[in-house]
Amino acid sequence: MEIRAARKTDVIALCGDTYRNSMRAITVEHEGHAVAIAGVMYSQPAQCFSVMTDVVRSSPKTIIKVSRALTEILNQSRVPVYAMANKDEPTAERFLSHIGFTHLTTTFQGEVYLWPIQSQQG
Repeated sequence: MEIRAARKTDVIALCGDTYRNSMRAITVEHEGHAVAIAGVMYSQPAQCFSVMTDVVRSSPKTIIKVSRALTEILNQSRVPVYAMANKDEPTAERFLSHIGFTHLTTTFQGEVYLWPIQSQQG
């Protein structure tokens, strides 16, 4: 499995469509096909997102590599980034906490998390 910068075709393949907002994302490619995408969409507010197929779920090493690359993207953000734990992913809340998100609130849609803004050193 290869991790690379996401392309517009990856967003369409895994999310069903493109979005008007800019984003910075990575893709996992396996046998020539996009099998996962994760990144930050710069909407109002900025949102962390991810979509993965069972191919990636069966590869814990790949998930660790993706989480490290995603953390780099999150650390470069100069605005607050929010994430919502997917109710259909049983480990979503634990994963978000594990990579560094802090629980913010509970809504009728689910658990909301916030990425801490990193101090910019010059």
